[in-house]
Amino acid sequence: MTSIQFGTYTPPQEEVVKEEKGGVRIVLNLDGGSDIYDSAKTRKAEIEEKYPKDKLIYITDGNLGNLKKIVESEVKKAQKEGYGKTYEFSVFGHCGSANGPVGNYDEANTLDLFQETGDPFDKGQLQKKAWKDINFNFDKDASVAAFYGCNSLPWAETFLSLQPMVLHSGGLAGGAGGSYSTKEFDQTILNVWGSKVYLRTVADGKILPVYYYTRGEYDEGGDYLKEKETWENLTIKK
Repeated sequence: MTSIQFGTYTPPQEEVVKEEKGGVRIVLNLDGGSDIYDSAKTRKAEIEEKYPKDKLIYITDGNLGNLKKIVESEVKKAQKEGYGKTYEFSVFGHCGSANGPVGNYDEANTLDLFQETGDPFDKGQLQKKAWKDINFNFDKDASVAAFYGCNSLPWAETFLSLQPMVLHSGGLAGGAGGSYSTKEFDQTILNVWGSKVYLRTVADGKILPVYYYTRGEYDEGGDYLKEKETWENLTIKK
């Protein structure tokens, strides 16, 4: 009798495509008004649309004393998920030209600037040493910090000295208000339709660009950082 032997069938293996992951982008929404809130949401939506491979960290905690813990925890989590360095840190909120973004005051926050100076006008701001102590994990060759708030440009320059790994830093040169356009002032009114909103400075009825500095790039005299400008929200295109 002839025996019949049956072979073992091996189904074809599906090719596993590894998802390509990019870097990290952080948006801090300190609120403080509908224009601030809507501008932060606009930036969040831009990142989700234009940079889907990047990890978006969207923070709404207004207590800046919690910022270090939140940022470092979320960045570490992103690294474990396979994401790279931080490309962007964008802040939307009220801002002081000398001491930066203004969050919510919490008397338990020992890092609040008021605890250091005793000046009531400093409440809600963070001490410079606390900003310096945050590990954003910036990409030294491709990173930007952007501060959207009144008179935030001087603080943007200060931030470069506090965070030596960030490449660009920018802000606004005057008072900030909401506009539906980045080139022609189109004042926001209620924004019931959820349109894109941008925080910008307006002078003589004309919208001003966002100004920024790049580490190591100085004016012709070599005394001051070279001031550059963009009409769109500051970003790193990667």
